[in-house]
Amino acid sequence: MADEYSAACCVTPAAIVGEYAFKGSWIEINGIKTYVTGPPSARKAIVHVYDLFGYCPQTYQGADILATRGSEPYIVFVPDFIGSDRAAQHDWFLPSADQKPLHDLLAIVTSKQMMEDIHATVAALRSDGDYAHVQRWGGVGFCWGSKGISLIATQGDQSLLDVTAHTSPSRLDPEEAKTITVPTLMLTSSAEDESIVARYYEALKGPKYLERFDEIHGFMSARYGQTLFSGDSRSLPFVANQGTL
Repeated sequence: MADEYSAACCVTPAAIVGEYAFKGSWIEINGIKTYVTGPPSARKAIVHVYDLFGYCPQTYQGADILATRGSEPYIVFVPDFIGSDRAAQHDWFLPSADQKPLHDLLAIVTSKQMMEDIHATVAALRSDGDYAHVQRWGGVGFCWGSKGISLIATQGDQSLLDVTAHTSPSRLDPEEAKTITVPTLMLTSSAEDESIVARYYEALKGPKYLERFDEIHGFMSARYGQTLFSGDSRSLPFVANQGTL
C-alpha cells in the first residue's frame, strides 16, 4: 500500500561495522545539531536525511563520499533530526526484542512535526548568509528520510531543493509525485514494493532515473556492511553514493 513502510525496515538491524574516522564537523542549523562535510566554498550543497539509525559510521562515510568523490566538491549537511538518544539500536531488531522503542521511533519520524522540521531546516540553510554562494541544493533521503525530501519537492517550481535522490525509500505516495518537477533519482533495493515504486516514478513530472539493486533495504546506509570500510571502489554504497551526484 502507498505511503507505508517497507516491511524490511522494521525487521532488519543495522550492520555491525568497524570505526570510521569522519572528516567533517558540527554546526547548528534551525536549532538542530548538524554534521557538515566538504569544502565551505563549494557551490553545490546536499541535505542528507539519514535512516532510523542516525549518526552511525555508514552515515558519516556516505556523507563524506558525497562531499569529496564527485566530479566537483559538495558541501553536505546531515541534520540530527532524530537525536542520538532516540535513534534505532541494533538490539531492537532481535527476535525477542521489545517492539515498543521501535514503534515509538516510527511514530516520531512519520509525524507532521518531523516533516515540518525537515522543511524548516532546509529553508534555514538556504537563507543562511554563510551559504549564500551555494547555487544549487540537492536532497538525499534514506528510508524514512525519503518522505521529507519528497514533500519538499512537491512544491514544483517553488521547491527548496533543485534535485532529489531517494535510496531504499519508504512511504512513497504516487499522488505526491504528480507535482514534482525537479530531477529525481531513485535507487531502490529488492525489499521495496515494485508496483508502488513504479507508480511513483511514472507520476514524476521532471527528469528522472530509477535503478533497482538486488540488495537489502538500507544497502546505502546503516544496514550495509560488506565492503563499506574496505576502500573498494566497487562497493555498492560507494557506487550508489556516486550516482546521487
